[in-house]
Amino acid sequence: MRVLLALVLGLLCLMDPAQGAEKRVALVVGVGAYRNAPALPNPPRDAKLIAPILRKLGFETELVIDPDNAALVAAVRRFSERIEGATATLFFYAGHGLQVGGSNYLLPVDAKVTRETDLRWEALDVQTVLNQVEGPGRVNLVFLDACRDNPLSRSLAGRMGGRSALVGRGLAREERAGAGTLIAYATDPGDIAADGQGDNSPFTTALGKYLAAPGLEVRQIMTRVRADVLAATGGKQRPWDNSSLDHDFYFLPQAVPVPVLPAPARDDAAEIAFWSTIQSTKDTRRFEAYLAQYPQGRFVALARIELEQLRREALLPTPAPVPAIPKPPGTARPEPAPSRVVRDCADCPEMVLIPAGRFMMGSPASDTEAFPDEKPQHPVTIRRPFWMGKFPVTRGEYAVFARDTRRSNSEWSNVSRQTDRHPVVNVNHEDASAYCAWLKSRTGQGYRLPGEAEWEYAARGGTATRRYWGDGAGAPGQHAHFGSTEGTKPVGSFPGNPFGLHDMLGNVWQWTADISHGNYNGAPTDGSVWASGGSGLRVVRGGSWSDDPQGLRSAFRSRYTLGRVNLIGFRVGRTLTP
Repeated sequence: MRVLLALVLGLLCLMDPAQGAEKRVALVVGVGAYRNAPALPNPPRDAKLIAPILRKLGFETELVIDPDNAALVAAVRRFSERIEGATATLFFYAGHGLQVGGSNYLLPVDAKVTRETDLRWEALDVQTVLNQVEGPGRVNLVFLDACRDNPLSRSLAGRMGGRSALVGRGLAREERAGAGTLIAYATDPGDIAADGQGDNSPFTTALGKYLAAPGLEVRQIMTRVRADVLAATGGKQRPWDNSSLDHDFYFLPQAVPVPVLPAPARDDAAEIAFWSTIQSTKDTRRFEAYLAQYPQGRFVALARIELEQLRREALLPTPAPVPAIPKPPGTARPEPAPSRVVRDCADCPEMVLIPAGRFMMGSPASDTEAFPDEKPQHPVTIRRPFWMGKFPVTRGEYAVFARDTRRSNSEWSNVSRQTDRHPVVNVNHEDASAYCAWLKSRTGQGYRLPGEAEWEYAARGGTATRRYWGDGAGAPGQHAHFGSTEGTKPVGSFPGNPFGLHDMLGNVWQWTADISHGNYNGAPTDGSVWASGGSGLRVVRGGSWSDDPQGLRSAFRSRYTLGRVNLIGFRVGRTLTP
């Protein structure tokens, strides 16, 4: 009983790292394409490194790259609206910054500072950000990789004459931070930080390394970041932080190890050989023979699952045949199949019939791009065909639902530069589920959000590469919409995958029906929804218009709270009517 209790407690501690249904919100900004100062190559890459890590850690994260002043102010305003009810907030900025009179300012791409009075209109005062996040009982984290050598500081000091001493090097220590706040700087106050010789600055490189380290409190993370940066810069740059935290904060709590009971020694060669000959068969008699011969065998659990699924499948009506995906000679990647497409009503989304099949879900152990929650890679069998939306649900399609149901929220309709052919965004999981229920009531068909396994199977389209067009990401705009600062593109702007589905990668993240778990241990292998355990956060798939290539992989998964952001939309699934 003591061993069993230890196992149960260990399993509970290994559940998804997000703490229950707590709300974490982040704004990540990278500015490099300056118009009135030398461009900085690394800040956009720094921001794109940090954003997906925060999403993995349960932060509802908005990524903003190279904003002008209006866009930066708008992003901070959205940030202040999204943090309502949050238990933790995080603001990350990489780019040029300057200090004048002890105040710190962050510079958008169009900043033009020739006089001290220009700062009010041309730059963002860090104190403005701190004022927005203040709130009782909340942890507020601010990371500023903004201490780079800034020629605007020198030119401003030259024009201020006797007041030039007010313009300092680097950034100043923020003395007005509220309770529960930690501010981390890339280097000591008044000092200059390096932009870095690689793809990221020394500070962001170290921060990205330790954010997801289990069991490290945020101040311990800064200690390790400080040591790494000092080593990387030969002692020239020392990160620094100012904290008024009144309790510990962990990005990822330490999991309690589960005790492993030693298995009795035995000769498994014969059993393994037996199993290898039957594991891919559809013959129930062979699995029954295995269970009879090896009642305590190492594959008993898998054999029983396969046997149960095969018996259940034998009772189902035979589905209509689905055209096979043709593979032209000389190509390793399937070409789009002549799909079966339906539309159940004039305002309903187009649906594509997805054939039954089997695939390897997740990323292989050898994939160094993969995150731990994409492993272990495991076989999943989709035993029956199903329908999937050809495109993400569009703003025009969602508008019909919103009018018909008198949906009160209007965030989806206030997104700039969108038409009715753009994917709807600023919809939460409840909105997406309600839309599916509305379609079901209108048509009598089994509309629903797709399960995560169904989504990845459909996204791969019969391929086993990182992306359905191959292992390489390609340039932004070549295969998918990503790495952008301008929001969504109309659906179908890029070719479909081999199943005839468009925008499975890029453009918008897409809600699925599954609850988030920290890895695939214990995940269903029959394509069903994983709706038990986990964190309560919902899985999103596909990456968005603002993500970097790492987020555009068929196996990449993230999770979100139930909030609304301009990066997330959805597409619908539908159960095949026998």
